[in-house]
Amino acid sequence: MHRRELFVTAGQATAAFAGMGLLAVPATGRAEASAIGHGFHAAMTAKAGKGDELVELLLRAPSLTNDDCLVFLVGRSASNSDLVFVTEGWKSKDVHERFFNSPEAQAYVSEFGPLVEGESTYVDEVPVGGKAVLD
Repeated sequence: MHRRELFVTAGQATAAFAGMGLLAVPATGRAEASAIGHGFHAAMTAKAGKGDELVELLLRAPSLTNDDCLVFLVGRSASNSDLVFVTEGWKSKDVHERFFNSPEAQAYVSEFGPLVEGESTYVDEVPVGGKAVLD
């Protein structure tokens, strides 16, 4: 499989993001902010040798099928395979809280205990754009 990258002008990017539903372009032609109103970046350290299992758990998160979750990106440190990151972007803080407090999400969260060492760290972050080429 070949990886292709595309470089475009700001106007072309605005039109493309609007076509994908990531930007709203009103009749005035000016782009408005994305639909993401709440987000965060989390870092968690897996117990020794459990990094792969933690990544697998994150990649089956119920957030991935929730329409209010607009960004869910899992990554890991290149130098420490047990250091795992997740970036999430939600329509609003309220919908994220409602989802997080649901029985489905709480059951999922309970699965992290055997895999995570110590406390995870969270930073307030609202994704605003960028690029991801994952294959």
